[in-house]
Amino acid sequence: MRIKVQAKNILVVISLLAGIIFLYTAFFSISEGDINAKIIQAIRLYSIVIVGLSIYQIFKTKIIDILLSITIFNVFYLALEFGLFLYGRTETVYPALNAINKPNVHFNPKTGYKWDSNDTCRCVRIGENVVIFDNKFVTNNYGYVTHNEFYTQKQDAIKKRYMVLGDSFTAALFLESNWVDRVNELSQESGNDSIEFYPFGVDGGGVLNWHAIFFNEIVPEFHFDGVIIASFFDDLNRDLQIYNSENGSCIMTGFDSLPNQKKFIKQQKKQGRIAWEVKSDKEIDTFKKNKEVKLRSKRNEWTLSFVKRIAPLIIRAYYNFNHIRKYYKEDADINQLIHLFYPSHKINRLYEIIEYCKNNNKEVIITSIPNKESIGRDYVSKNQKSIQHIELSYIAKKYNTLYFDGFEVYDEFSKEEIDSYWLKYDGHWNQKGSDLYANSFARWFAQSKLNNQNL
Repeated sequence: MRIKVQAKNILVVISLLAGIIFLYTAFFSISEGDINAKIIQAIRLYSIVIVGLSIYQIFKTKIIDILLSITIFNVFYLALEFGLFLYGRTETVYPALNAINKPNVHFNPKTGYKWDSNDTCRCVRIGENVVIFDNKFVTNNYGYVTHNEFYTQKQDAIKKRYMVLGDSFTAALFLESNWVDRVNELSQESGNDSIEFYPFGVDGGGVLNWHAIFFNEIVPEFHFDGVIIASFFDDLNRDLQIYNSENGSCIMTGFDSLPNQKKFIKQQKKQGRIAWEVKSDKEIDTFKKNKEVKLRSKRNEWTLSFVKRIAPLIIRAYYNFNHIRKYYKEDADINQLIHLFYPSHKINRLYEIIEYCKNNNKEVIITSIPNKESIGRDYVSKNQKSIQHIELSYIAKKYNTLYFDGFEVYDEFSKEEIDSYWLKYDGHWNQKGSDLYANSFARWFAQSKLNNQNL
């Protein structure tokens, strides 16, 4: 009897300690800048329940079986976390740097954020003993990353003007020239000066940034004939991202909608994380010289590594390899699938842009920017399609718009060839990959216009 009582007491103590560890982690060791806010709330609630049950068991004895089951799970899970924690402490890493050389990006109440206009900025990423990119990008008179100036009025009334809404692939801070600028160059080289493209690329942004830019800047200020929506893997599920230079860093903060100044300041302090460090050219060059020096990992903080790093990958893989293909093969309602993956307040913002254009006689073109993992001969041979591939073609069909399939640009390449079109240790394409996309889009665009004229 005494042994049983002691076992119960040990169980209660273990459960109480596990709950305290969860409490500390959920309230003090992770932030909403690390993982999804709802996950944090769930962890906090779970930790409170564990502690509450443990304390209740001290005075009552009716829930010992429930407590035992929970404790077994907690001990197993925390052992897994502790293993990941130790691994992080012992691994050897190379120094890494994500930096710009001036604090030239700021919160903007109309569009989210803007780079200083008519400026040149150095942008550097170093990691794994490699200079991934070291580029100087330029901004135009409106603070967008492009070599071309923007004019509110069309200089030639018969010239067609398309506004391109995109993310980091369209902004391309890391390239000498983005794909939209390249399309403009190709149009001029071919003697077709009756068309122009304005790139409104938002590094880190997605559909909520596009919505703010479109309705707060493009519609009230510009004459235009069409909109091109250049969407990458998760652009339709991104928060409205705001960059802001402050205290020697470029801080990135996510929002559900465009904030006012007061809300922006409050949420940046609470949830902001460093997107780019601000370093002088001398500091960057010194870092480049020392990039080969190996460092002992400084990951000594206790965080939910499994939840933060591994669980999202498992969840994404589960949806991609089960739900998506199930819906696609059974030809179910793709609209339901889209709303399953994307909150209504986000996907509806895209629909609002398209519907505005349709109601005001503005052409809409949807283009897909492919992720590296979903292209090439090996991927095509498996007869697979990513959710992005499915969703964008469906939306284009739903609204009867033109659709450029960016995945097909790279269909014939081997894995090794695809690697040559992408930056090493980075998810973005290099100049060669961007130019290939631009060349393919320009040919497709010219052919589709010719086909429409022949109808």
